[in-house]
Formats: sequence, C-alpha cells, structure tokens
Amino acid sequence: MKSSYQFILKTCLIALAMLVGLSPGHTQADTEEPEIWAILCGQTAIIDIGSGCQAGINKVKLMLEGVERETGMKVNIIEFTGNDFTKANIMTAVENLEVKPNDAIFFFGTSHGYNFEGNSSVFTYFGVDANRKRFTEAEFNQLAMSLEKDIHRNLLAKNARLVITIGEACNKSLGIPEPDRYRNNMMTMNLVDKRARYNRLFKETAGDFIATSSRKGEFSWTDPREGGIYINQFLKAFDEAVVHGRGTVSWDAIANRALTLTTSISGDDGPIQTPYHEADLYNTSVELIDEKPTATPQKTPKKKKKPKHDFVQPKFFVKSSTGN
Repeated sequence: MKSSYQFILKTCLIALAMLVGLSPGHTQADTEEPEIWAILCGQTAIIDIGSGCQAGINKVKLMLEGVERETGMKVNIIEFTGNDFTKANIMTAVENLEVKPNDAIFFFGTSHGYNFEGNSSVFTYFGVDANRKRFTEAEFNQLAMSLEKDIHRNLLAKNARLVITIGEACNKSLGIPEPDRYRNNMMTMNLVDKRARYNRLFKETAGDFIATSSRKGEFSWTDPREGGIYINQFLKAFDEAVVHGRGTVSWDAIANRALTLTTSISGDDGPIQTPYHEADLYNTSVELIDEKPTATPQKTPKKKKKPKHDFVQPKFFVKSSTGN
C-alpha cells in the first residue's frame, strides 16, 4: 500500500511539473537568463574611412564588454569586417538569428552610405562592398542595404524584448530613385548604482530603437584614429548616463544627448551632421540626481573653436557609363 501511494504521489508531482512547464506565461524561454545578440559590421578594409570604421567598432565592443560585466547578460557578437563586410553575410546573419523572447538585439553598422531621391525613409542606406566606394547606378541598386527596411524591420520580426539599431554612414541623396524592392514595403563617480543603470537599459527595457548618424541630405564624418563623430558622441552620452550617473537613464535620453554633442563640435567651416533617431520603448527612464551643487557659477562664454579632428568627407558616387 505504501509503495502504491508513493507511485501515485510521484505521478501527480510529475504531472504538476509538466502542467507548470506548459502553462502560459511559464515557458522555458521566459525563465532562461536573457542574452544580448550583437551584430557589428563595418567597411574597415577601404582606404579612406576604414581605420575610422574599425575604431568605432572597437569602441562599441568595449561598451558591450562593460554591459556583460555589469548585467551578467551573455553578449554574443557576430562581426563582419574586412573582406567579410558583404551584403550576403550581413543579411544571412540577420535572417538566421535565433533569439529568445527576453533577449536583446544590438546592431551597429558603419560604412559609406547614401539615400535615394523621393525615398520616404529618413534612415541611411549602406553601400555594402568591402573595398569599393564608387559604383554605377545599377550597382547601387544591387548593393544597397537599408538600415530601416533591411536591418531594423527584419530584426523586429525576431520578437526579441529589445532591438537597438544604429547606423553610422552618410545620408546624402544620390539623385536617383529608390529601387522597386524598397518601395514595396571622467568625473569622480557618485553613489548611484552603476549596475542598476545597465540593467535599466538592457534588462528592463522593451521595444525598439533605430538611429542614423546624419539626417537625409547630410554627410557623416569620421576620424582615421578615433572613428566616426556620431558613435564617439553616442558612447560618450552612454558613459555619462550609465557610468557617471548624470541625467535620465533611457535610450531616448542618450540619443538626444548624442545629438547635442554631435552638433556642438561642428565649427564654422567644419563638418555638420545632425543625427536622427526614433524610439518605441517602455519602462525606460528614471530620474537619478547627480551629486552637484544646485547653483553653478557662471562662466565667461568662450569663442567656439573649430574641430581638431581630421574628418574625411566621402566622395563615392559616379554615374553609369551609359548615363548622361
């Protein structure tokens, strides 16, 4: 009788465990630790901006190392640089990416870029070729990769909890129509908990975010040693919010700060670019008070200096030999 009772109890426990495991809201994916899936790609082999693209990617990787260390989230990096920077490689990685519902996706791409005449998208297109910056119109149509339509929308379809998409590339119109396939569619740290700030951005935020380094009709600029203006200012804004505990902790606030920093370093004759972003996020911000005096002494305004960076202006479009 005792043996029979134990058998029935064991059977009931197994059935209960199976019921809990299969019940809505208690899937295995929900209970697993969230991970970050990062796709980093850049035109690092090209002679004019390659070193700047590599510098930008290296700084993003350092940022992700900090995220992994502070949040405990595993960061999986898929990288396409040098001769691996091809449209086929990038789109295959996006298509084959498998994530859990609680995971986060982070995309950063940096290369020569452009936009199309009459295109409704304000976000840049990458010219995806490892070594070239000059293309015919037909080649542009073939090699174009839209930050919004090819990358961001396909990443959203993965149904991850958080999708961050950032592109650093020029956004000037080529004067040719969009291809048919697109029309269809360091201070002393204060006492604020740094780890909580990392968690706020990567563990406690859901939705999507997309940013381009310049508005439609503008160039983007890079420094051979330091990398692109925008990614440097974006990472500086990220560092200010997360490491130094200044202001509001949200992707939207970081992007707005990066916008201010990027535009502020433009001189009278220097590079001018205006980053743009769109965000659809929730549970994103919390006000944290910086340990500063309430009154700040007024300083005498200084004359605005021209930027010291050796920024490179890309010139990469040539008409087809059959064109006018």
